[in-house]
Amino acid sequence: MDKLIKTISESGSFRAYVLDSTETVRTAQEKHNTLSSSTVALGRTLIANQILAANQKGESKITVKVIGNSSFGHIISVADTKRTC
Repeated sequence: MDKLIKTISESGSFRAYVLDSTETVRTAQEKHNTLSSSTVALGRTLIANQILAANQKGESKITVKVIGNSSFGHIISVADTKRTC
């Protein structure tokens, strides 16, 4: 199970996120049958999207699209504030 820890400074001027997305990335790799280099790019996109969604208030969705011209092409990730990708 993935873990997300959020913290904010007393003044509210600084936020930090700690995210363990091992399971999400592993599941994505298995479903898409990606090679290791493609899995790195996919995993980083998923993690970035999870952090962006964690920063939102209320119910919303965030879409991140990485347009590439390498062997794996485009990456599209959709995350919501309920922490699902």
